[in-house]
Amino acid sequence: MSNSNLKHSVGKVEKYLEDLGIDVLYDNEISDSFCDLYWYEIHVPQNETPESVLFSLLHEGGHFLVEADNTFDNEVENDVDIIINEVLAWEAGLDIAESCQIDIDMSSYYNSAKESIEKYIVAYRKKKS
Repeated sequence: MSNSNLKHSVGKVEKYLEDLGIDVLYDNEISDSFCDLYWYEIHVPQNETPESVLFSLLHEGGHFLVEADNTFDNEVENDVDIIINEVLAWEAGLDIAESCQIDIDMSSYYNSAKESIEKYIVAYRKKKS
């Protein structure tokens, strides 16, 4: 997908999230995207590529869908539960893409999801050492 198509897709997802009452905030002082379920905010690093921004918005937006559907109890502290929550959010992100009629490069999306989840696994292993 070209950069202009990616930026158009980002705009569609931003509008989708805005319609849900979720604010998207771009910040050059963070290195990883995250969502704040309490304040209905998604924070994205300012310097990301359009594809990375798109995938981050889909994933972080997916957390809101998982929360709204009561699919997962986000109050848990177990590391395995955190990884399950992450997988569910990546899956829910695909629902957002479908709702926005965005064709996703599934190979790139999968690789982004895998890389993201691996960060949690590495952190878990460090914590256990």
